Amino acid sequence: MAAYIFRIRVLIIPTSLVVLARETLVRTYILCIQVLLESMNIFTGKNGRQGEPGTSTDDTILSYEAGQTVSGHRAVILEDEKVYYADCTTLSHAKRILGITTGAAMVGVLANVQVSGELTEPSWSWTLDVPVWLSTTGLLSQTPPLSGFSLTVGFPVSATKLLVRISEPIFLA
Repeated sequence: MAAYIFRIRVLIIPTSLVVLARETLVRTYILCIQVLLESMNIFTGKNGRQGEPGTSTDDTILSYEAGQTVSGHRAVILEDEKVYYADCTTLSHAKRILGITTGAAMVGVLANVQVSGELTEPSWSWTLDVPVWLSTTGLLSQTPPLSGFSLTVGFPVSATKLLVRISEPIFLA
């Protein structure tokens, strides 16, 4: 019967040294990659001619004709290229929410609609960490609906600022 003797040496290394060693290793790899790329002349070469200037557009705010008189800061749908109030109790609105109006508009006048990004309204008093849902007649609420469909339209960044982010609807029983 054979007997085996093992010697195990335990080395205790402080975690700060392990982190430092890992960071040094990463920096070394990055430096090696930079030297390799420079040696391959990847960073050198002739500059091409200047491109044509582009146009600046803000895709977060769209303008559509108001199909009804709309107030500011209400959720709307797009129907026949016109905006109308969205309503969480009208199931056909569930997948057609365009965004939130930035101001009021009369019938036939262009209404600006924020489809994403930050929207500020001084009269709001949102509770942070509570989403904002679509309610009835385009109203926004921090109380989820009990019937129709539930749709988060954004998240408060501050008491008066909403990050508009339209979610997928959840149909309620």
